[in-house]
Amino acid sequence: YIQTKTLAGRTKSDYLYNFKHYLKHLGKKSIRDITTDDLVRWYASGKEHPVGTERTFVTVKTVMNFAMALDYIDENPAAKAAALITRYSSRKSKEHLSSIYKNLSAFMESFLDTDISLVMRDWIVLAISTGLRKEESMTIKWEQVDLEEKVITIPKNKAMRYLQVPMVG
Repeated sequence: YIQTKTLAGRTKSDYLYNFKHYLKHLGKKSIRDITTDDLVRWYASGKEHPVGTERTFVTVKTVMNFAMALDYIDENPAAKAAALITRYSSRKSKEHLSSIYKNLSAFMESFLDTDISLVMRDWIVLAISTGLRKEESMTIKWEQVDLEEKVITIPKNKAMRYLQVPMVG
């Protein structure tokens, strides 16, 4: 999978680490021999590292979809497992995002009065209001900005897909 996809170096190393670290017991099995039950049991045993387990599960599901497309397996046991398990979600990050949203107006008001360059200020506002990655937001050209339609077009991004970002007030 990794050799056939155009993945960032960090993504490749994260995938390899997650598979070796979190999937070490299933890593000895052939992909054809991994069952839905194996994945359900593995996921349930990952309570000590819920974030790593969830990230690894997402990758396993993707890799197994790829294996299915190549006819290595007939069905994706991870897709079935996803229906049977209660997936981890981070309550902490939801609370953090909620806190940011509640305080955003006060932050923006005080931020606009901060003594920094206008270019830096405007870039930070753009990054905060769009959620664009640093590389995407710092390389925008004027021809990518449509003020009439109020969209910014990002033709190349980490996901390698054409992205249109709506402008906000």
